[in-house]
Amino acid sequence: MLYGVPLGWVKVKETIYTNATAGTWAPNRRTQMIDVECIGTGASAGGGGDNADGGSGGGAGARFKRRFFIASLTSTVTVTCQAAPGTTPANSPGTAGGYAAFGAYLTAYGGGAGGSGNSQIGPGSGGGPMGPGVDHNSIALTGGAPGTGVGLHNPGFGGGGTLGVNPAGRGGVWGGASGGFGSGAPANNYPGARSFLGPGGGGGASNNNDATASAGAGGSSGPWTSGGVGDGGTVGGGGAAGTGSSGAAGSAGADGDGFRAGAGGGGAAYNTAGTGGAGGNGGYPGGGGGAGASDSTGALDGTGGAGGGSQVRVTEWGPAQDSPNLFFGSGTTQ
Repeated sequence: MLYGVPLGWVKVKETIYTNATAGTWAPNRRTQMIDVECIGTGASAGGGGDNADGGSGGGAGARFKRRFFIASLTSTVTVTCQAAPGTTPANSPGTAGGYAAFGAYLTAYGGGAGGSGNSQIGPGSGGGPMGPGVDHNSIALTGGAPGTGVGLHNPGFGGGGTLGVNPAGRGGVWGGASGGFGSGAPANNYPGARSFLGPGGGGGASNNNDATASAGAGGSSGPWTSGGVGDGGTVGGGGAAGTGSSGAAGSAGADGDGFRAGAGGGGAAYNTAGTGGAGGNGGYPGGGGGAGASDSTGALDGTGGAGGGSQVRVTEWGPAQDSPNLFFGSGTTQ
C-alpha cells in the first residue's frame, strides 16, 4: 500500500497510459516523488470444443504499485502497455495476457490463457510481479512467479488453482486471479476467482455432458465476502454467467474504477439446439475473459471472451508553488 505525502505537497499531475497512449514519461518541473501503478493484461478464454465441453476462463493480469523519488529515476522512462488479446475462435485455446511496465522499475505481468473444450483443458492462472500466469494444459496451476504453491491464495502474487482439487483457483491480493475451469470431468463448472485488489479471472463455461451443469460467473475485483476462494459474482463487477441450455452468452466484467481493477467476464451456457454461447469479455484493466460454450454436436461452438487491456498510472507529487518545501528547505513563502 502507498501512504501519505509530505506536508505542503500536492498532486502535480496524473497520467494514465494504455496500449494506445504508451510512450515516454518525463517528470513535471515541480515533481519530487511519484506513485506508479501497473496492471497487466488479462488473458482471453478458450472457445467451446468439438467434444461438447465448454472452454475455461482466462487468468487476470497482476496489479502492483510502488513509490519512487525522482532522484532515483532516469530523466525519462519508457512506459509499455501490451495489447489485450481479442476474442477466441471456437475449438481454440485463449491467448496469454501481456505485461505493463514502467521502464525496468516496475512490471505487472499478464494472466495465463484459458484452454478450449477441445483438447487444451484448464484455466489460466493469474499474473504475478516476476512472471506471467500459467497457460492451460497444466494439471496444477500456480500463480505467476514467484508463485508459492499450487492452489494457494497467494498474498501479493498471482492466484493459482488445480483442476482436481479446486478448479476455481484462488485470487491474489495484488496479483491476478485464476480463471474458472469449464471442461471435461467433473461436469460442474466453476467461476473465476476474485482478487482483493487485482483484476478478477474469467468464468468457465457450462458443458452439455451434464444437463444440470451451469456456467461460472466472472471473478470480482475488490474485498472478498466469503474468504477469497473462487466465488466470482456481481459484487465487485464479475460478469454474470450464461444460464439455461440455449446458448446464453456470459456478461462482460465491469471496468475498474480506480479502487477496483477490471473484473472477469462470465462463462457462457451450452446449447442443445444451436450455437454455444460466447464468453463475456474481461473488464478493463486486466480482467480475464469468460469461456465460450459448445453446442450439442460440437459443430457450432461459442467464442471465448477477450482479456482486459493493460494500464500504467503515474501520479506525480511535489511542493505547492506558493508553499515552502518542508522536506528540502526550498521554495517560496507568502
